Amino acid sequence: MRTLASVFVVLSLLSSAACGTSNLPSVATRAAPVIAPVGDITEPGASPRRWIQLSYAPVDSFARIVTGYGKYVWMADHGSIVRFTYDGVGQSFPTPTGLNAYQITRGPLGRMWFSEYGGAGVSKLASIDPQTGLIREYALPGPGGENEGETVAAGPDGKLWFGAGPGRVGSMTPSGDVVYYPTPTQDLVLWLTPGPDGNVWTVNQTPDGKASIYRITPDGMVAVFGVTGNPLVNNGAACPIQIIDSADGHLYYTDPCAMWVAQLSTSGALIQTYSSPIAPYYLTANLHAHVFFTAIPPIHTRQERGALGDIDTLTGSVKLRTAPQDGMWM
Repeated sequence: MRTLASVFVVLSLLSSAACGTSNLPSVATRAAPVIAPVGDITEPGASPRRWIQLSYAPVDSFARIVTGYGKYVWMADHGSIVRFTYDGVGQSFPTPTGLNAYQITRGPLGRMWFSEYGGAGVSKLASIDPQTGLIREYALPGPGGENEGETVAAGPDGKLWFGAGPGRVGSMTPSGDVVYYPTPTQDLVLWLTPGPDGNVWTVNQTPDGKASIYRITPDGMVAVFGVTGNPLVNNGAACPIQIIDSADGHLYYTDPCAMWVAQLSTSGALIQTYSSPIAPYYLTANLHAHVFFTAIPPIHTRQERGALGDIDTLTGSVKLRTAPQDGMWM
């Protein structure tokens, strides 16, 4: 995990102007310090865009911001969950046990759900009430795998799914019932997403650099698909980072080793790829056939500017919007 000594969080407004067990959650809430916005940035031009900048320095410079319930977006930043309004005001909620929060997602019961990493047998899943900040933690029964508590997603079946590998994934009901399922490979799950076909999809890697994709049915049946690298970049290596579903009925994943975003069918077939001149990392999609990704240039002086990529999946065009200031990544 790469970190920076000082990183600003930037929100851009892209508009003009196998065993089962049950847990009782531990519940806690703490006072959340307010994070005030600082100098906003307005790009010049006929159709100016406003960038809202917050004076918040994350512990994890690769922390992901996700949409949530109501008028909030959320970020899991190691020992805290951070809630932002669209006006750029943030509040930080420390995790009750001090475990590192890694991923956060919108989930069942109107709550945001996140993973807390503490290692095998220590990690937890947790939820936070969007309005009150009340956090409920659910212990994951051991023995656990080395990446247990690093990944979580809300599945189409109403459960939370998480990586518990190598060699297995887990699901948990909103009340805390946990079931583990074996996987055919020893890959570690890096990211999960609910698919348009009613299954859960993952991207995975092994310590020696091999990559795969899982399709997991609600009853835990796992199909494995290989990941194709770009033969013209990095000796054909593949290192998928994130996978999402899209309104067009397909899946998309980023691969910074291959320098592209790939489109995947629900049968596991690679449909096409969208190249990026700088490495793509994290994804989101809208309801109008556009997929967006963050892109990070090679790091030399820490003065480089990151970019926001925009894929029009109907035309196949890819546009990059460069950050408005030096040293700003996304």
